[in-house]
Amino acid sequence: MTTPAAPASASSGTQEERLLAMLSSCEETKSASEDSGGSGFSVASYLNLALESSLDNDQDLQQKMAQLALQLQLQTQSCHEDIGRIGAELQAILPRCHADVGRISLGLAGLQQDATTLLENTGQKTQTNVSSSLETLSTLHALQANLKRTHEILTAAATWDSTLAEIPPLLAPAQQQQGDDKSSATPDMASNLPQAVQKLALLEKGEKALRGMPNPEERTAALVKLRQQISNLLQPQLQHALQHMSSRLGPLQQCVSLYSQLDMLDNLLQEYVSTRPAPLHKAWFDFSASASASATTKEKESAFAGWIPTWLESVLQLLQDERRQASSVFGPAQVPVILALVLQETFRPILPSFQSRLAVSHGNLELICNLYKSTLQFLSLAYESVAGCWLDWVENTTGAANLTESSDSTSAASARPLGGVAMYKKMVSIYKQITSPFARYQTSFSQLEQTRAQLDYNTPFSSSVEAVVPSCQNIDLEDLTTATDSLLVVAQEDVAKAAEAALGRFEFLQGGYHAITALDIMDQELARRVQLLVSTLQKIVNAMDWAAVFDEPHVLAALQVLKIAATCKTQVAQLQEQMRQRFLLLRERMATVSAREKEALEGRSFLIPDALSPVEINALLCYEIFQKDDDSAPAVLTRLGGGGNGVGRTQGSGAGAVLLGQTQTAVSQLAATCHKFVFQACSSVPQKHLKDMAAMSSWKEPSSTAAADSYGTLPQSYITQVGEHMLALVQALEPFASDKKSLALANEVMSDVRQVAEQPWRDFISTCGQKDSHNVIIQKLMKADGEILDYVVGGDDAVIDEEDDDDDGVEDKEVAAFCNAWLDVVGLAVTGRLLERILSIPTLTEKGCEHLNADLSYLQNVLVALGVSGHPHPLLGHVSELVTLDSSMLSERIKTMDKTNQLQATLVGMEQRLAAMKSVGG
Repeated sequence: MTTPAAPASASSGTQEERLLAMLSSCEETKSASEDSGGSGFSVASYLNLALESSLDNDQDLQQKMAQLALQLQLQTQSCHEDIGRIGAELQAILPRCHADVGRISLGLAGLQQDATTLLENTGQKTQTNVSSSLETLSTLHALQANLKRTHEILTAAATWDSTLAEIPPLLAPAQQQQGDDKSSATPDMASNLPQAVQKLALLEKGEKALRGMPNPEERTAALVKLRQQISNLLQPQLQHALQHMSSRLGPLQQCVSLYSQLDMLDNLLQEYVSTRPAPLHKAWFDFSASASASATTKEKESAFAGWIPTWLESVLQLLQDERRQASSVFGPAQVPVILALVLQETFRPILPSFQSRLAVSHGNLELICNLYKSTLQFLSLAYESVAGCWLDWVENTTGAANLTESSDSTSAASARPLGGVAMYKKMVSIYKQITSPFARYQTSFSQLEQTRAQLDYNTPFSSSVEAVVPSCQNIDLEDLTTATDSLLVVAQEDVAKAAEAALGRFEFLQGGYHAITALDIMDQELARRVQLLVSTLQKIVNAMDWAAVFDEPHVLAALQVLKIAATCKTQVAQLQEQMRQRFLLLRERMATVSAREKEALEGRSFLIPDALSPVEINALLCYEIFQKDDDSAPAVLTRLGGGGNGVGRTQGSGAGAVLLGQTQTAVSQLAATCHKFVFQACSSVPQKHLKDMAAMSSWKEPSSTAAADSYGTLPQSYITQVGEHMLALVQALEPFASDKKSLALANEVMSDVRQVAEQPWRDFISTCGQKDSHNVIIQKLMKADGEILDYVVGGDDAVIDEEDDDDDGVEDKEVAAFCNAWLDVVGLAVTGRLLERILSIPTLTEKGCEHLNADLSYLQNVLVALGVSGHPHPLLGHVSELVTLDSSMLSERIKTMDKTNQLQATLVGMEQRLAAMKSVGG
């Protein structure tokens, strides 16, 4: 069995073709092999190729070699004939070539002589230092121009009448067709009309040549008449082409060619641009007509907001189709301008309708912002299409960057290609026109935002907060827990949310301009929301009878309000930081737009950006709207964002200034209210027991020698109840403090918590006979380890500091610190109220002094047991010592005390009151 031949022959053609190709390339292969030192053709390779299919059969091999020899003889004879023919042709050509070379030699010799003579003459200068040869060349050039101008005039004069007479016959068939087929919707282009246009172009060229000649009015009138006639005849052809351009572009391309010859392409372009978006206009107004008259405003808004993105997608599709069609009809140079004009014409007729649909929303800023966002996203995509087309054309066109930048070309439907600056201005102008329905909402943002904030506050927010307060007068534990949990949810989800949304709308609609006004509105609205929380908590406090219902769950529920204040404080701090960052970002956007505008005004080689994001377009539009009446906006944003010398609303604000001043004040009030809330829960029981202690009869008891008194005087029930409450308070505070998240939040608002304990001390100062209770004196009295130690009995030994246990973990220390902070506040309040109540006792007998001494000693022991720093207060020990002090010694002490110091005067008043209670003369 023989093996089939390799498939290489199949891929390279038949065997005969390969042999012929090898023979044909023999000479080329020979030349190449000589250069490279080798041979690419050989007789052996030729024979192997010719006989490769007959190697296995000797008979076929002999027959194949005979055929091959015959073929080679025929080819050799053909080559000899070709060589003879070529040789004969060369013999005939050589004499003619020799003669041509001779003539060229003579011509070159003459040129050489002329050049030599010219160089010699050029070197000889005249007295005016001007070469005579150059004068001759200048004269000859002027003569050439004059002869050319004369030729044009004579040609135009000679052909004017004949050309003018040729046009009416060419127009007659078209006029007849127009008159006969007025009802036809598809007239064909008259065959003679293109010739008439060419003749008219010749006449206009001749008219330019004949300017300055006699009878110019006649020529001008004739041209105007012919142009009008041709224009009238072209109009139906153009309308027909525009109506059928979706199926055939040939008629439209012919119209473009004719209008270009007449220099009337702008007129055609105006008709073309007005026709392209007609289906989109129909879709717009059909949607308006399809809207149900019975639909509510909200339903209409929702339907329109859902439909507008679909319509904008159709506009983008039109621009994509137009880019392909305009390139084939008008050419690449006109495509960017045509795209811009089609985009402008798409929106021009619908802008009043668009504005009226926005007006239906009655200032619904959410809807307006959503529609504006959709519009900006559309404009960004549309810009990429136009700018990409323009940049492609500039890149592929020589001299496109040197186009005129006249702003006049941006105001009308012109087919002239535009340079970078003009194209950029054109797009900005169109975008301002498209977004003009939103401009009224951008300029009146402050009023609209204020109205919207008022409605939002009156309806959803205030209703949800006021619903938290129970309707009953006395609130039980369940009501308290529900109320605090609900207010915490409101603080987490609703308080700062409105301000954040307002900040987004401000950034979106005003782009950073008029920031102070917008900031005032946001600050006012946020502060009002926090104030509502304050008033709601106050209502809950007033409705609670803390002394009657006190237990650990009530304290735990009350402590939840600290999380409300901490949440608001944290959110306000985060919001201010977010505002600073956003303000700086808006400042950068303004700087970018301003730099681009400056470059467009100053640079003639300006290249428009290849893309603009919705954010960049919004910044550009806001710059166009607000820059003139708020040119200080960048400086204001720099100051608000902390990018300058300070942070704040006014120039020169220090680093500690805040953006939301009213809100910051309201948050401080909220924290103070929450402190009072917890304070009421923790101190109402001691306050209740201390309220009537001054009227107790035990203070008037006479001395007794009964056996029961031999064991000493025991503390009375009112003070033991106070002490037991203080000890139980530790267990009530620890569960809340043990929760890490709750403790971390509460610690955010624990500063100035001591202020809630000031009122008992104010009352104490008043009881001491001091009319003015200055804050300085109150703070000195409440600061147990301060100046007061110099004036009390016992001095430094009167205060027992809390012992620090270094072995406690960090978490245990934080829990202890939180509990001790509230124990300190309650201890201060109890101490101040007890001292005030003591000074209100009418009379103290010796036995009464023993009772008081026992009560004070008991309270001191309780406070020592609590281990709170600064407790027991030194005045407790001081009063305890004074009530047991001998009358003469007390009187002498009072006389020697200095009353010029206000703090010391207060203590003197206290001691005088104690002396009066003991009937000691001062």
